[in-house]
Amino acid sequence: MFQSRHHWERPGWFITSDHVRDPAVLDYDIEGYYNDEGPRPGYGYRDIIKGENTFAWTHSHVLVAEEVTACREYCAVFNQSYFGKFFVEGPAAQEAMDLICTNDMRKPIGSTVYTLMCNSAGGVMCDLTVTKLAADRFYITAGGGTATHDFDWISKVIEERAFDCTLTDETEQHGVLSIQGPLAHKVLLGLVKEKDEVALENFPFSTCKSLHIQAGGHDHLVRILRLTFVGELGFELHIPNASCAILYDEIMRQGKNYHIVNAGYRAIDSMSIEKGYKHWHEDLRMDDTPLEAGMGWVCKTNTDVDFIGRAALEAQKAAGVERKLICLTLLKPIPLHGREPILCNGEVLSLSTLYTHSSCSLHP
Repeated sequence: MFQSRHHWERPGWFITSDHVRDPAVLDYDIEGYYNDEGPRPGYGYRDIIKGENTFAWTHSHVLVAEEVTACREYCAVFNQSYFGKFFVEGPAAQEAMDLICTNDMRKPIGSTVYTLMCNSAGGVMCDLTVTKLAADRFYITAGGGTATHDFDWISKVIEERAFDCTLTDETEQHGVLSIQGPLAHKVLLGLVKEKDEVALENFPFSTCKSLHIQAGGHDHLVRILRLTFVGELGFELHIPNASCAILYDEIMRQGKNYHIVNAGYRAIDSMSIEKGYKHWHEDLRMDDTPLEAGMGWVCKTNTDVDFIGRAALEAQKAAGVERKLICLTLLKPIPLHGREPILCNGEVLSLSTLYTHSSCSLHP
C-alpha cells in the first residue's frame, strides 16, 4: 500500500495473503464501486481503505508491527528512492557547507554528517545528511517530502552569498534501498565484492563508500552509507536507476537466509519515534530552534566556524529556552493522529506534533 509524498509514491506498508484476500485494485475504482455495478462484494481493496479511515487502530497496525519486529530481530529492506539527492560542487563548496550547515562539516572525505540548516533567527529550515565525497564535492540526501523546500533554501543561500559552487538535483537519477536490522551486515557481506571494505571495523557509522555489487552477470557501482533512521545496524544503498530492480532482487535473494522482509514508512516512523529521532515539518519547523527541539548537539557552537543562525542560538541559550519539545509516554495504548491537545490540570498546554502516532509535543 503506497503513500503519496510530494508527487512520489512510497511504500507505506506491505500486505500479505495471510491477512487480506484479493487486495488487487480494479481497473476502474472509486471507493469500491466498479463501473455501474455498485459495490463489489468481497472486494479486498475496499476493505483495506475502510480499515484505514478510522479513529481507532487501523487494520494495518498488525502488519506494521510485524515489519517492525522483523527489522528489530532480523532485517528489513526499505525503498527510500523518493529521497532528494543533491550535489554541491566547486571551489567554495566547503565554505558554503560550513555556513549553511549547523553541524561540523570539516570532516574527512568519506564522512556522512547529519545536520540541520537554520535561518538567521535560528529557526530550523532543513534536516538532512551531507556526505563529503571530495574536498570540493558534497552529496546531500534530503527527505522526499521536503526535498524541493531544501533545494530551494540551499540554492538561495549559495546565490545570495555568491559562493563559487553549484547545486544540482539528481533525485530522479538514483534510487535508495536501505537494509536495516541486526542481520543487515550479513546481507551486505553477501552482496559486496570488496568484503574487507565492509567489515564493521573498516566501515564505521556515518561513513560512505562506493563499492561493487555483482548481480545479473554485471558489476554495479553503488554508493553505500552506513546510516540508520530506525535505530538498528543499517546501510543505505544509493543506486543508479538502471540497476535498482536487479539489485533489489539480489538483496532479497541474499537476505532470504536472514529472514529479510519488505517494510514501509509506517514501520520507519514507528521505530524512529521510539528512538526520539525528529522529522522536519512534523516535529520541528522553521519557527522552532535546535535548542527547543533538544538538538543543540547538532550545532557546532564549540568551534570557531560560523553558521547561519549561530548568533541567534547563542543568544537564546544565554537567555534560557522558554519552550521545549518533549516526549510523553502514554499510560494506555491509544492511537494518536497528530494535533491532539495536551492538558494539565484542565489547561491546554500544547499540542502533539503532526507526526503520525507520535507522542511528542512542543511544551511552553
